[in-house]
Amino acid sequence: MLTENQDEGQTVADREQEAPQETAASAADRQVVDDRFLPLMRRNNDTVGWLSYSMFPEMDFAVVQRDNDYYMYRAFTGEKNVAGTVFLDQSNSIRPRDRNLILHGHNMKNGTMFGKLQKLMDPAFLRTQPVFTFDTLYQDASYVPYALTVFSVNPSSPQYFNIIKPNFEDAGAMGDYVNWLRYHSVLTFPTQLHTEDRLLTLVTCHGSDDDERLVLALRAVRPGEDAQALMQEYAKRIERP
Repeated sequence: MLTENQDEGQTVADREQEAPQETAASAADRQVVDDRFLPLMRRNNDTVGWLSYSMFPEMDFAVVQRDNDYYMYRAFTGEKNVAGTVFLDQSNSIRPRDRNLILHGHNMKNGTMFGKLQKLMDPAFLRTQPVFTFDTLYQDASYVPYALTVFSVNPSSPQYFNIIKPNFEDAGAMGDYVNWLRYHSVLTFPTQLHTEDRLLTLVTCHGSDDDERLVLALRAVRPGEDAQALMQEYAKRIERP
């Protein structure tokens, strides 16, 4: 969670255990950059948002965007760093917001960046707290998962999937994308999806195969949706297939 004047690399001391409910105001795009981001943008104008998940203290950091290479091995401040920085796919736009925002991050052994996403294969984490937060410069939003899937970026693999889909030609194309991820998910979720839902897709390396990836696929909590009821449903209905 980003608070005003918070620098990248700091974590929020008082994390709320109860999931925030997205309001109509937060669902609408702001016309100007939120003041909370101004200190970060003065340090790095590539800043596009802030990602957090209360179950993993390491996942509480700024997200950047340039091309898909620069931040692979550079810290937020630009210095070379093996952990890199989580970045928004180069094909994405936050204003106007694409239907599907795709974030890339390294699977670090020390648990930083997306190093703990694989722990979500144990359903206890998401049963306890299913809500992630990704605030962009222009919009705050909470998200709940609909799939946790291992796939390949190698077109010759039977597990190949093209995860880079910022937008969809029509409802059928969105359905194909969502349904493939759900069919191959290592966990089943009670999430319902609508064609107007906004998606968030977290991608990291996985396993010993250089082409293998793990994706956590989420959709935004809708305006007026009962977040407490969502959490209760997730606590009871996340299962292994």
